[in-house]
Amino acid sequence: MGTSIRALVVVTTLLAGLLASGTPVSAAPPSNDDFDDATLITTLPFIDRLDASEATSAPDDPSCFGSEASVWYAFTPAEDVTVEATTFGSRYDTTLSAWTGTRGDLDQIACSDDAPGGVHSRVVFAASAGTTYHLMVAAFPDTASGILTISAWETGPLPANDDFDQATPIDSLPFSDSLDASAATRAADDPECAEPGVSVWYSFTPGSNMLVEANTFGSDYDTTLSTWTGERGDLQRVACNDDQGEGLQSQILFVARAGVTYHLMAGTFGDSPAGQLELVVDERARDDGGFDCPTDLWLFEDVSEANVHLGSIRCGTYLEIVRGYPDGTFRPELGVRRDQMASFIARTVTAAGVSLPEAQHGFADLGGNAHEEAIGQLAAAGIVRGTTSTSYSPARVVTRDQMATYLVRTLEWSRDEQLTAPRSPYTDIAGNTHRRSIDVAHDQGLTVGRTPTTYGPRDSVRRGQSATFAMRLLGRIIAD
Repeated sequence: MGTSIRALVVVTTLLAGLLASGTPVSAAPPSNDDFDDATLITTLPFIDRLDASEATSAPDDPSCFGSEASVWYAFTPAEDVTVEATTFGSRYDTTLSAWTGTRGDLDQIACSDDAPGGVHSRVVFAASAGTTYHLMVAAFPDTASGILTISAWETGPLPANDDFDQATPIDSLPFSDSLDASAATRAADDPECAEPGVSVWYSFTPGSNMLVEANTFGSDYDTTLSTWTGERGDLQRVACNDDQGEGLQSQILFVARAGVTYHLMAGTFGDSPAGQLELVVDERARDDGGFDCPTDLWLFEDVSEANVHLGSIRCGTYLEIVRGYPDGTFRPELGVRRDQMASFIARTVTAAGVSLPEAQHGFADLGGNAHEEAIGQLAAAGIVRGTTSTSYSPARVVTRDQMATYLVRTLEWSRDEQLTAPRSPYTDIAGNTHRRSIDVAHDQGLTVGRTPTTYGPRDSVRRGQSATFAMRLLGRIIAD
């Protein structure tokens, strides 16, 4: 009897100690573990903190990156309001979503896994008076739940173009917009440009081919800017920029094809807050058919303001047609090799929005060559040929007469027609096997002579010149 009493005293003492220390004897699911037992949010702002470590999920829970260990809240506003809710401060990797409808038949309004900068979640949504919004907090799949902190409050209205499907249309250029983007959100299927953050959207469908520049200069926050083609959830990137120059704003340059819709996304860099957005979109063209490239685009240290090819190098670099060297130089006077020339032309065609055929060649001297894909594509299109049936001679420097042929073949391939032209005024191309190409290139504005009457057919093509040739070719392709 004495032994039993002593044992009971020991057990009682242990239990008392456990309770005093705050250690749960046996945890239970939280009271709002099920959809039907959702915690009501009666007023905003709202905050709740609970232990969700024993939360479960129901078979009919909807999915926002899963639905493991879900807990529920419900909010029915008396008037229209924009709601922001977060799980910041929670001690586990959360998902957060908002839904309308009835159990088993819910429509997703918002869904967030990781808000920029962490493993917690943030949603912002427009709530209509009298409609019940069901908020589900869950653990990210295959992670443990824990202590949850959820907060909700009224915030400023969402930008009208917060979502891809509500993009602001750009009907004509030039275009500008000044917008308070501070309440912008990020959709789960937003594409990534630099470090993903919240975003607003614009759409532009040009009536003719053109070179387009867009920038966020004048905005008061750290922006990203990108443009995309395709459909929601299956977008292909055309251009993307984080910081242009020494600032935190962004600038993109891209070729827009007639009839193609371009989706412009202005975002924040990562978890930095949004603010006042200033967006400008305009065509970059001159009366002579060339391009008026922005003068503030990044320059190579060895390309001076006096270089006659400066504008083309600027445009070509930004359009990813020409590239510099890892040491920050462009080396404009260096001769262009046949393999490099193929990449210049292939990138020009791609920048114009034209697809090249699948690479195909029979050259045995390209093993491991970084330009092999471009050479194969141009060979399949009939734009380049080998020096023999099995050799391409990639390291040979391209001459000006050869360059005329490459340019003309590319333009003819893009138009699917053979071009004709009157005799050019050059006296130094008699008997040259590239005579027809030089004549056509002169007529099409692809090349100019060394002097009014000389072409310099056997002179080597320099890298600076190649940028100018590429930009002239781009202009001719998109002019059609």
